Amino acid sequence: MTAKRISQRPHPWLNLLPLCLALAVFGFVAVHLPGQGRHPVPPIALLLPFFAMLLIAWFMHRFFSGLARDVWDDGDSLKIVFAHHELRLPLRDISNLSYNGLSNPPRATLSLRHDTVCGREISFLVQRPWSLDPFRRNPIIDDLIQHIDQQRSS
Repeated sequence: MTAKRISQRPHPWLNLLPLCLALAVFGFVAVHLPGQGRHPVPPIALLLPFFAMLLIAWFMHRFFSGLARDVWDDGDSLKIVFAHHELRLPLRDISNLSYNGLSNPPRATLSLRHDTVCGREISFLVQRPWSLDPFRRNPIIDDLIQHIDQQRSS
């Protein structure tokens, strides 16, 4: 059986785009706002866009930093590729699979029975077939759940 990709790669710009947009807004406010009108804005007002930029950077780092780059379904195991290492995980070692399909991009988290190099939880972005129905079940996740149950029962 050939391995089937079940993940989508996290794009590098997902970390940089919101930060660049916040930096552009901060630059625009810093250049145009202080000199406008009869009542100039106090310099302390420039801190709000700066703190907003830091908050966006923190949120994007929390959401996208620990994701696996590639996840391949190889029949009785998953091949998980991170930036610097690779892990082969037997399906019987997975205790739970949680899926958040309403986030964009959709995200799945594998809870493991024991510690690995990557920890006890592994998260990745899941491929999703195009659909107008946001509540539609993901067939890739449904197949993976069936594979995990079959491996546990055997």
